[in-house]
Amino acid sequence: MKRLLDDIVLAEGNNELNVGLTPVAPPGLVLHFSNPKFGATFWTARIFDLITGEGVAGTPIGIKQVSEDIPMAFELTGDTFLLYINEWSIGFQTWLGPYLVTVPSLGEYTWDSREGKLDGIFGLELPETNNRSLVTGMVESISWLGVGRWGVGINLTMVRGVEGYENVAQYFIGQGIHIEKTVVPVSSTGTILITKGREITCILEAGYLTTPIGAPKRLAWSGWDFHYPLEYPPEYYEFSGSLIARQISGTVPNAIFDVDYSILGNAPQFTVLIVLYNAIGIPHGPPHYPEYLFTGPVSGTLYNPGIQPGYQFGGYLIMYAHPSPSPPTWGKYTWELDNWQRVAYVR
Repeated sequence: MKRLLDDIVLAEGNNELNVGLTPVAPPGLVLHFSNPKFGATFWTARIFDLITGEGVAGTPIGIKQVSEDIPMAFELTGDTFLLYINEWSIGFQTWLGPYLVTVPSLGEYTWDSREGKLDGIFGLELPETNNRSLVTGMVESISWLGVGRWGVGINLTMVRGVEGYENVAQYFIGQGIHIEKTVVPVSSTGTILITKGREITCILEAGYLTTPIGAPKRLAWSGWDFHYPLEYPPEYYEFSGSLIARQISGTVPNAIFDVDYSILGNAPQFTVLIVLYNAIGIPHGPPHYPEYLFTGPVSGTLYNPGIQPGYQFGGYLIMYAHPSPSPPTWGKYTWELDNWQRVAYVR
C-alpha cells in the first residue's frame, strides 16, 4: 500500500500524500468531487486554461480521498476550460477526459464523475466525443518533425472558424496552436506543399498527449483536409457531372471507346479539366496523352481518349472542376490544396 501511494504522489509531482488538507482558495474555481465513475477511493484533477494555453495545477496537489470531500482550488482566467479527472483505487488508476466545460461564472462546483457533469453542467468529453472543427488559421511555421519521427509539425494561429463548424476550436481563436498529428499534401520528393505565411483551412480535432504513467501532458491537435480559403461562396464549389464510356469498335484491350461528358455547377462559369491517368495512377498531359480543358457548364464527347474501361491496365479519366475562370494550375499533389473538386471518373 505504501509503495502504491508513493507512486501516486510522485505521479502528481509531490513527495508526500496531501490528504486532509483544506486549500486556501484563490480567485477562480473550487472543485469538489463526487460519484466516482469507476468506484475510485482517491481522486485528483488538472485543468487546461483555454485563455493562457497553460495547464493549471490545483491546490492541494496530490490525491485526495473521495470520502473526505477535500476540494481543489484552481486559478483560472476564463469560465471555459478543459478538465482532466484522475481516479485511483488499489491496483487501478485512470485519467478521464479532458472534458470541455463552461460555467456561468467561476466559483465553487461539484464534479459528478459518473455523469460527467459539473453541478449539472454537461462536460463534452474529448476525444471520445466527436469534436472536429473546421477553421482557418495562419501558418506560422511548418516542418518535418525530425529524424526518426514520421510526421509534420505545424504552428498555426487560429484566425476564424468556418461558420457553423467552429465546435471546440471557437475557444482558441486568436491563439497559436501546434498541430503534430497531420496529413498534409507533399510532392513525390517529400516537399511539403503548404506555404508558410498563408492562411489555410483545415479540419482540427482536439485530444491530449500523456506522460508514461498516463497523466495528461498537454493538449494535442490533429489536422487534415488542408486547403486554401475559398475565394467564392461554398455553393460555387458544388458540381454534378458524369463520364460515360461507349465502346465503338474492337475488343478489350484493343477496343476504341468514346467518352461522353457532362457537368453542371452553381457558379455562372467555371473551369473543367478532364485528366487521363495511366494504369498505375500517374496523370499524363501532352505530348503523351491529351488533357481536356473546358469552360462549364458543358457537355460533349471525347473521341477515343485512349482508355480501356474494365481492363486492369486500361487507364482511366477523372473530371475536376474549379469555380474560377482562371484557377490555380491543376497539379497531381496540389489540386485539393487549391480547391479543385473531383466530380466524376470512368475506368
